[in-house]
Amino acid sequence: TRILLRGCIIARELRRAVFNCLGFTLSAGVCTSKLMSKLAASYGKPNGQAIIFPEAIPHILENTKVKKARNMGGKIGKVVLDLLPEHEDTMGS
Repeated sequence: TRILLRGCIIARELRRAVFNCLGFTLSAGVCTSKLMSKLAASYGKPNGQAIIFPEAIPHILENTKVKKARNMGGKIGKVVLDLLPEHEDTMGS
C-alpha cells in the first residue's frame, strides 16, 4: 500500500511538471500491474489520476468489459469475446 501511495505522489508530480513545462494535462493510473494501471488511468480521465488497490482488482475485473482493456477493442478483442461463453464479456469472466 505504501508503495502504491508513493506511486501516486510520483504520478502527481510528473503530471504537474508536464503541465508547467508544456501546458498539457495528463491522466495517470497506479496499481500493481500495467494492465490495471491503464484501467485506473481511464477512470481518472480527464486530467486526473486513480489508484486501484490489490484487494479491489477482482471487483474491477468483474465489472470491466473486455473491450475496455488495452489492445482489446479491435480484432483481438472480438476473438477473445468469441472464445468466452455467451453473455460473458467482462475481464472477470
